[in-house]
Amino acid sequence: MEYALKITHFARWVVSLSNGETIVENTGNFKEIEGEISPWRKLDKYIDENGLKITSLAIQKNGNIYNLPSQNPKFGGQIPFEYAFERKAFADVTSKNGVSLAEGYSIITAFYNGSEGESVKVQQIVDDTENGRGAWVKIE
Repeated sequence: MEYALKITHFARWVVSLSNGETIVENTGNFKEIEGEISPWRKLDKYIDENGLKITSLAIQKNGNIYNLPSQNPKFGGQIPFEYAFERKAFADVTSKNGVSLAEGYSIITAFYNGSEGESVKVQQIVDDTENGRGAWVKIE
C-alpha cells in the first residue's frame, strides 16, 4: 500500500549570487509547483545557465535568519567552496489510511577544504514545522 504525504514547509532558503541577486525560495521563478522540479533544482539550473555561483546561503523562518558563513565571512574564517540544501522528514504511520508528519527539517550545508584533502561540512539544521523553534549546527 502506498501513502501520500503532503508536507508544508515553513522555512525558506535565501541565496545570494555572484551577480548580486538575492533569491528567496517560493518567490519569482523559484516557486514550488506540483509536477515541476523543486525550487532548489530551479536555482541550480539558473546558476548553471548563467555561470553564477552562490556567495551566501541562509534559512529564513518566522522572522529569524540562520546563516552559514558566506564568501565574505562577517567574522573572518575559512571560505566555503560549495553550498547545498536539503530537507528531511520523519513520519510515523498513524493508521491504515495515512501518515502523520512527526518532524521536518531544512538543512543548509557549507563545504570546506580540510586537512589531507578531505572536505569538511558545516550544517545549519532548522526545525521546519509550523511551531518548531529548534536550530542546530553540525560539523563533519
